[in-house]
Amino acid sequence: MRLPPKFVLSDLFYAEAKVPIEASIGDNIVVPVTLFNSKPKNITARFIIEISEDCDLILDEKVHTLVVPPLNSTRKLINLQPKKGNLAQVSAQCSVTVSAETGDARTKIQDTIVRNFRIVPKGFPASQYLGGLLEGETTTKTHSFTLPPTTIPGSVIAKLQIICSPVAQLNSSSYALLSEPHGSFEQTIGSTYPLVLASQYVLNNSQESTILQDAYTKIERGYKRLLGFESKCESGPCGFEWFGLAPGNEALTSYGLMELIDAAKFFPVDPQLITRTKDWLLSGLTDRKNFAQSTRASDEFGRAPSHITA
Repeated sequence: MRLPPKFVLSDLFYAEAKVPIEASIGDNIVVPVTLFNSKPKNITARFIIEISEDCDLILDEKVHTLVVPPLNSTRKLINLQPKKGNLAQVSAQCSVTVSAETGDARTKIQDTIVRNFRIVPKGFPASQYLGGLLEGETTTKTHSFTLPPTTIPGSVIAKLQIICSPVAQLNSSSYALLSEPHGSFEQTIGSTYPLVLASQYVLNNSQESTILQDAYTKIERGYKRLLGFESKCESGPCGFEWFGLAPGNEALTSYGLMELIDAAKFFPVDPQLITRTKDWLLSGLTDRKNFAQSTRASDEFGRAPSHITA
């Protein structure tokens, strides 16, 4: 029996660079730059690395030349060093651009990549918030902030926000609800459900779409995570549980069902998921129309009290 031929599609030449998600001010940063060669012969390639002006970093060399073996790759470690005597203690968004090329004028192949990361002050970030109401003849309001003695000099940033109406206050508060879904079922739903509520608020009040776009992306990721926590019994899907174990937990499943129903108003939730989750919950009703409470809990806080399940 002859096996069908296999094909692999790949760029003849391309570059890749790895940068940290975040670095501290004063750090020496090493960026590995790798050039890939998919040709059956050696190639000589050149790349130029540049960093944005906002970064207090310097390069030893910008232009590098590498020989890349056939069907292989070659890596070069690039050192980014902090500028001496110019360490501003404020966060900065940095970008590293790598422009690589190989071949002559007739056979030239080029590739350009951009990688972004943040440079932040050393230490643990902390915030203080104070507010007040200006009304009537009150035209000034004074607040005092007490900074801890361990505060890094030059790292303090002050922001002033003026809110002129209750609607504007609700709109600004919506940004605080935008967090990345994470953790087990209750953590995932705890970070996703506020996104659903924020999106409903934006849609109902025709507010700016930047919140909605960001929330929608995170809701999609949270929804996919929730699907992984659906319990599977011998008879089929059976609710949700902290880690997807069977059977599901009634309290967690009820919470999940609430979010799915609310999200379905503007997000494509599988209607069969809502139906089977609802059916499983209703199948646990006793003759007294109470829910049979699960005796299993993930921890001491995991078991819903009787006044909730009764």
